[in-house]
Amino acid sequence: MSTQKLRISELVVGDYVDLEGDEFADPKHDHPYFESEYEVVECIEKESKNCICVHFENSNPVGFPPDHLVSVSAHSPDCNDTIPPSYAVRRAL
Repeated sequence: MSTQKLRISELVVGDYVDLEGDEFADPKHDHPYFESEYEVVECIEKESKNCICVHFENSNPVGFPPDHLVSVSAHSPDCNDTIPPSYAVRRAL
């Protein structure tokens, strides 16, 4: 599956994010869901200039620094070739 690294500040609702081993979302590398699934961004809240809270469909919200990098999938995890919103926008630019 094709992925690209994006800053948390660049995420949009609907993005598929790989959080396995992420220092903020999975610091102990032990979240059973993250090792086999991508998380879908459900809501994004800017809590302060140093913290963006991202809500995911199947896990607890996580606070990240705005410049923190995560891997975002170019396609939906069910392989139906749906392009997540942030990829569609970037492709158009």
